[in-house]
Amino acid sequence: MSQKYLQGGSKINANRGPKGSWTPPETMLDLKQHLEAILASSWRCLGAILGLQIVKKSFKNAVKSRLNFCIDFENENGIPEHAYKFKKELSCADGIIISFAEHNGAYTAAFKNIFDWISRVEKEVWYNKPLFLIATSDGSRGAITVLKMAHQRISKGGQIDIPIFSLPDFTKNFDPKLGITNLDLKDEFNSCIKLFEKNI
Repeated sequence: MSQKYLQGGSKINANRGPKGSWTPPETMLDLKQHLEAILASSWRCLGAILGLQIVKKSFKNAVKSRLNFCIDFENENGIPEHAYKFKKELSCADGIIISFAEHNGAYTAAFKNIFDWISRVEKEVWYNKPLFLIATSDGSRGAITVLKMAHQRISKGGQIDIPIFSLPDFTKNFDPKLGITNLDLKDEFNSCIKLFEKNI
């Protein structure tokens, strides 16, 4: 079965074709290379959300809507349309990959805002879909604080074991051509991919 990907976030340049167009991997065989490309850029950006089916710019549109979560706004105007659209795309995905950037040890404001809005659409935010949570930074902790925070929150009440992967010391442990160069981290990364594929 051919599986395609949703990309969301900001300043993600990996796998882009002419004029910034997105060229998604065609099969699960490309998953490892695709994830390494996301790691290569996510430490500089807002973070990314990916789903194993094609989705057009729903995450980006939700970010651009600039409607910060506010209960007063919801009471007066309801939930923004972009939140419903993005939630629908999540429901159609075979699996979801989230790459987290860490701002002061926590989620970016953009991710937290979207998370808040889609949680208002219905109680089951991620539809119990298979998830894979990843993060990286140029520091020795590899954004592990936000990764653990996200895993604790997202896995609550879930029925599927969610793999998580942190890549510390990005500049030292990642090569644009070779991918992850630290052998222990590469083995850990591959094990996480296998679990994610198994869950799907």
